[in-house]
Amino acid sequence: AYADGATPILQTLVVANMLRLWPMPYSLILIGTGHQRKILLTPILEGAINLSLSVLLGTLLGAIGVALGTLFASAIGVVFQLLVNMRLTADVPANRKSLLFRTMLLPVASFLPVIAQQFVWGSSDSAIGFVSLFASLAGSVALAVVLCVSAPEREMVLRMLAPVRRARIN
Repeated sequence: AYADGATPILQTLVVANMLRLWPMPYSLILIGTGHQRKILLTPILEGAINLSLSVLLGTLLGAIGVALGTLFASAIGVVFQLLVNMRLTADVPANRKSLLFRTMLLPVASFLPVIAQQFVWGSSDSAIGFVSLFASLAGSVALAVVLCVSAPEREMVLRMLAPVRRARIN
């Protein structure tokens, strides 16, 4: 079908955007503390690489080449953020190890069940594929809640949901 050819392009762009947004919490800290001028080179570099690679790969490979150009530029932007920007902004009061762990590594780890399911079953239309996708999504959500949401945040959500639960019981 017509849309079948678009799936790899969309998947590549989704991964590129996820990768690009990965260091966003640190960027927001820098903007919030007025240090954004120190990191101006990263978005300029990433944009120039994205444009160049997208044009080059788009010419060679078509639409998937444009998506790959975006993916490669996103990866370069993240590496630049981690290796260069964090050094340039060492005076910003942020625990970088904690930030990397809590806002980058734990969220990625929470989606390992879905990633594993996709490698094993892919986008299978079978009932087993659907059940495995549902189970992996449930596992990822559970992991995300346990790994990424602090105990006080979980307690706050439970307090907010308490009236709803009481209303359902009555």
